[in-house]
Amino acid sequence: MSRRSAIPPSNKKSARCTGNRPRMHHYLPASFLRRFTNTEGFLHVWDMLDDRLFKSKPENAARERDFYTVATTDSPTDVSTERLIGDIEAKASPVIEGIIRNNQLPEGEDWVNLAVFVGLLDQRTPLARKMYDESDKAIQRMVARQFFGNREIFEKGLAQYRKATGDDRVFTYDDAQELLNTEEYLRDAHQNKHISMMLQLSMSLAGIIGKMTTHLLISRQVEFITGDCPLPQFNKLRPQAYAAGWSNPDVEVGFPISSTHCLVFCWDAKPEVIEADETHVANANLQIAQKSQRYTFAPGDSFSWMEEDGSVHTDLKQLHERIGQHKKDFKTVEFFGAMAPMPGQAFEV
Repeated sequence: MSRRSAIPPSNKKSARCTGNRPRMHHYLPASFLRRFTNTEGFLHVWDMLDDRLFKSKPENAARERDFYTVATTDSPTDVSTERLIGDIEAKASPVIEGIIRNNQLPEGEDWVNLAVFVGLLDQRTPLARKMYDESDKAIQRMVARQFFGNREIFEKGLAQYRKATGDDRVFTYDDAQELLNTEEYLRDAHQNKHISMMLQLSMSLAGIIGKMTTHLLISRQVEFITGDCPLPQFNKLRPQAYAAGWSNPDVEVGFPISSTHCLVFCWDAKPEVIEADETHVANANLQIAQKSQRYTFAPGDSFSWMEEDGSVHTDLKQLHERIGQHKKDFKTVEFFGAMAPMPGQAFEV
């Protein structure tokens, strides 16, 4: 049975809108989140930073203000990105529903539409954006050290700049060293740059996903969850190591598509449909909780997760003791966005 939104239609302008343009943008689609709701249509959202659990409708969860808004010469608030994302979601949604309904993996055009959706979902999260922003700042630091870290290079470059621009303001080598130490030269990447990189990387990733093998896990009793990092990566041969990206032949990428079904992307020879037991689900849920930046989304007020010794638990307080401080201390990237995940286990298939 399909669920209808509990939010009634209104003719009044919302404070969250400008004209007819929504200001709150989902980084996880509401249609996707509905597959993780309880029978009343609510998500249980766990804020892992504050160890706070609350209920939310999918329409009000996993969203940020003006997350996809770009500025163009024609409009300071162009909505073309939102429309493109909506089209991709619309094509993928019936594919995912078909997987859940038929317990079968898609083929042909359906597989392509799913791969494009997954690539976009991986690159549209706040974590992906933060990784890109920090990678951009790493490049800024590298360039600054190259030009400001050596006095001879600095003096030569400054002379060339003054000759080209006529700018004779006083800026000494000591001033440059102070800038290096304070990092006041760092600038956040422009929103348009974020959106451009998101679209470029997601389309490249879709091409990789289209060549991968996919397993389907089906759970009859225990529920899968999702989170603000819905596609956690693991190195199945070396769980303590970085996954090192989708192209790594040893990578496994878990993707719960509902509370009952989970896809696993990998480079195995043959796809399988697998009846998942409690340990499969608990391990998948742990990976979602570990890799997500702040929020998990689940049907119930607790969920199964796996301890390092292989035992299964449902106590979120205990899980928070294990991963909560890590969330606060988490350094998102090394150079070029290498994630620094907690140790964990590979998906068991």
